[in-house]
Amino acid sequence: MIAGFTKPAGSRKYFGALLLGAYEKERLRYVGKVGTGFSEKKLAELYKLFRPLVRKRTTPAERPLERGVSYLAPRLIAQISFQEWTADRLRQPVLACETTSALKRST
Repeated sequence: MIAGFTKPAGSRKYFGALLLGAYEKERLRYVGKVGTGFSEKKLAELYKLFRPLVRKRTTPAERPLERGVSYLAPRLIAQISFQEWTADRLRQPVLACETTSALKRST
């Protein structure tokens, strides 16, 4: 689940990384962030898709330690590849979906 995004840094536009969440016993739990796997075009498309979903409060049960975070209503599910799932976080996550149409919508 895409739970939010961080501010861009350096030369990157739109956003820096996606904040990820996973449901555990009906609570959305923060499981890490992904900042790789984005082309400039994909960053722009995702940012446009995110704008109507922005909210003031966090959705995951715990607040990420990041600063400058924008939270999203939990409506988009992305395909993420990763090295391993540790006790509480994804390790080396990469966005795996090629287009924004590959994102799934949750109700």
